[in-house]
Amino acid sequence: MDTRVAWRALCAAAALFIGQAQATEPGHELASAQAGMAIGKVEETTQRAYDDALATLDAAIKQAPGDIELAISRCRFLEFYGNPESGRWIPGGGDARASCTQQLRERGPDAAQVALFEMETLFGEEAAKRGEAILKTADHWPPSSRRELLSQTSMGHEFSGNPERSGELALLAVRLGDASRTSRRRARARAR
Repeated sequence: MDTRVAWRALCAAAALFIGQAQATEPGHELASAQAGMAIGKVEETTQRAYDDALATLDAAIKQAPGDIELAISRCRFLEFYGNPESGRWIPGGGDARASCTQQLRERGPDAAQVALFEMETLFGEEAAKRGEAILKTADHWPPSSRRELLSQTSMGHEFSGNPERSGELALLAVRLGDASRTSRRRARARAR
């Protein structure tokens, strides 16, 4: 064989080998597409799991329509996935949570659990005002619910700059067995 022909054959083989090696290496576009597919798969799986869990809660509520705690659990679930800032946001979760809270109000307008659930989302002056309004009708509540209401309302007053009323309500909560307020005060006193 002629040296020129051998050289050409060697160059052609090298070119084929290099071309195949490059073709099998994942390019940037391929890597981006794979990442996109992986993200899509996780989102699809997450949505399916969310829908399944919500269906399970709905079925349980259908079996026990008078169970306020179960209805609140559903709203908490929706709240968890309805906040876009939490990093676990599911599209439509925020709207579903608002609807769930409205349904709770309709099902148990006087239920202590519903009022306490709503209080969890309030802060400062808004919590203080709402808590004070609820306190006027909460004399018949179980002690544990009344204690929680006193504690939440006390914190609302504390954060809205009313330490006197905050202290009064904290003391009432302590008399009903709440230790969280006194623990925080002791910790602050030690830090000073």
